[in-house]
Amino acid sequence: MLKHQIFYILISIAVLIFYLITGNPFVSFGLWLLFYFVLRFVFLLGKDIPLFELMIILALSQWILGPYIDYITPTTHWRYYMYVDENQYYAFVLPVVIVFILPIILLKKSIDINRLEEKLKGITSLNPKLPWILVGFGILCSLVGRFMPGALVFVFFLFSQFKYIGLIYMFFSETKYDNYLLYAIFGATILSSIQAGLFHDLILWSALFSTFIVYRYKWGLKRRFVLMGIGFLFVVTTQSIKAEFREIKENTPEVSSLDLYANLAINQISGEGLFSSEEQINDLNVRLNQGWIISAIIDNIPRFRPYIGGETIKDAVFASLLPRFLNPNKKQAGGRENFKLFTGMEIKGDTSMGISILGEAYGNYGPNGALIFMFIWGLLLVGIYNLVVLSSLKYPSVILWLPLIFLQVLKAETELLVVLNHLIKASLIVFLTIWFVTKSLKWKL
Repeated sequence: MLKHQIFYILISIAVLIFYLITGNPFVSFGLWLLFYFVLRFVFLLGKDIPLFELMIILALSQWILGPYIDYITPTTHWRYYMYVDENQYYAFVLPVVIVFILPIILLKKSIDINRLEEKLKGITSLNPKLPWILVGFGILCSLVGRFMPGALVFVFFLFSQFKYIGLIYMFFSETKYDNYLLYAIFGATILSSIQAGLFHDLILWSALFSTFIVYRYKWGLKRRFVLMGIGFLFVVTTQSIKAEFREIKENTPEVSSLDLYANLAINQISGEGLFSSEEQINDLNVRLNQGWIISAIIDNIPRFRPYIGGETIKDAVFASLLPRFLNPNKKQAGGRENFKLFTGMEIKGDTSMGISILGEAYGNYGPNGALIFMFIWGLLLVGIYNLVVLSSLKYPSVILWLPLIFLQVLKAETELLVVLNHLIKASLIVFLTIWFVTKSLKWKL
């Protein structure tokens, strides 16, 4: 009870501080929401699987905090800046974010990991080889997936993520060898992700693993906040060197990725510092601030072209539901086509930029229609989440597959085509996998 009282006292103080700093009630409330969900995420670590809290933190960071930093920083990028004024931007974004969050807060079923602990440990004891099989299968699919035809690449990407689910099962294993394998595979995964330059997925999976680390070792609040601090430093450092890392690797591929990453990270931290100048803050914020794209859409539509009227939403739904052989004109993920359509700007052929679901909602339906769309989107997500939680009454360990089902949903910058495609196909693969191994292989899940 005392922890909750301290929690709400801190939130009340934060509201006042943010308002005094910004002087703008929209910004103040948005920053307070971010602060609230960061604390909520920390409190839920080890007790629940705070997928939605992580998703909301990422969204608020990119849609609220990033734009705010850009508005108050005198130095701005020549292209990646806010195209509309602060009041116009936040007057649209904040209400839409609130109606998106509302059904999630009100309807989401909680998961008590500690109550499921005995069942999950029972499953790993009945199937001691299960974590090893999932990890091995995931690694195999990571290797084989590179040689698959285009139609199967995404399926093998989903299969490759099974290695992470295998690691999560190991958190509930009481076999001592699984402990060693857990640390070895997780360390190897970090190194291979750096080697491949896949920083985004590495950050997401690391954040998702944090709840199971806290659960396994029963960490208190102090250690959770230390873990959050380390995670924040890792994310900021990685984001600050990502562009330079990829540029050097492209020009000199023979350079060791691990050595390059380590040298760039050390130089970034030990040099002048991550936040030593306005230019450095601006360069770092460019990678955080998704709001500049949303503001460009608000500036472009309907001033230079009419609202899209749901066209890209319809395309995303059909592309997600129908396989490519039934829909040969299926749109490709990547964002270039929609980026030009919504913002009116060209981007390089090898560059991928997502307009985000929030920007897509505005571009299709305008500010009022976006409110309705984002509320429905929030309802859909929490509905799918609750269905998975309910299915855990029969298959308790399906809970551990939630991170895979919602992996792309967590990203605030991706458009509906990418998110919906992942959500539907990942859900289908997860439930077909569980059905197959329980019915055909007689695994006791």
